[in-house]
Amino acid sequence: MTTTRISLSRKLSCSLDHFIESLFDYQLMKNYQQPPLISYQLVKGNFLEEGAVVKLFYDNEKTKVITETIIKNNLPKEIIIEQKYFHVLVIIKHRFNNNIWFVDYQFITTTKKTIDKEGLAKQLEEDMEGFLKYYDKISKLK
Repeated sequence: MTTTRISLSRKLSCSLDHFIESLFDYQLMKNYQQPPLISYQLVKGNFLEEGAVVKLFYDNEKTKVITETIIKNNLPKEIIIEQKYFHVLVIIKHRFNNNIWFVDYQFITTTKKTIDKEGLAKQLEEDMEGFLKYYDKISKLK
């Protein structure tokens, strides 16, 4: 079993409430996530409530389905999400403080396979930037 940790942060210059609402809107995720989110299905509970389980279906050769569970939600301060796919468990903690968005990732593999930390960090940076560009676009339409 191996564990890889990556932390990112970005300064925000927008309404935190609208930003958070958009970031965790599964329907909007279809417009900016890479690989593309095709659909999602609520399996248990209510969206974004603690204990809620959602299956995310992606157009990706490697990862087609990710099961996501809300572990803790006290937004607008923080939310902790657990994602499972294949032999990987990902714990994602989004925190918001003084208009700074912090994201802490913890990847835990149950096999001896190692994770390319540099490649993964680059992908996570691209994902964060992709959402910020998308958010900037939709917030101008508001």
